[in-house]
Amino acid sequence: MKGTIIQLLVADIKHNQLLNGLYDMGFYDDDLYTLNIDFIVAKMMGVSPIPDAWLDVYYNTMLEVRSGTTEEERLQIAKELYDRLVNI
Repeated sequence: MKGTIIQLLVADIKHNQLLNGLYDMGFYDDDLYTLNIDFIVAKMMGVSPIPDAWLDVYYNTMLEVRSGTTEEERLQIAKELYDRLVNI
């Protein structure tokens, strides 16, 4: 299960790279293109209800992702995020 969750996190990180890059260029999605993977991950991790601190860690990590992040870096970020979320 941990591996699947990390794969989902990598996918969300990649998606957020695109959204953050568009934002940096002046294009805004007004949250129309969020995938809500955070809620899927929380459910898979057995987190219910989802604490604000958990969401803060998740969202802040996604906001920090830059468009030039490599696949290897995405995987490392996902593993670190998973570890932080488990400990909340």
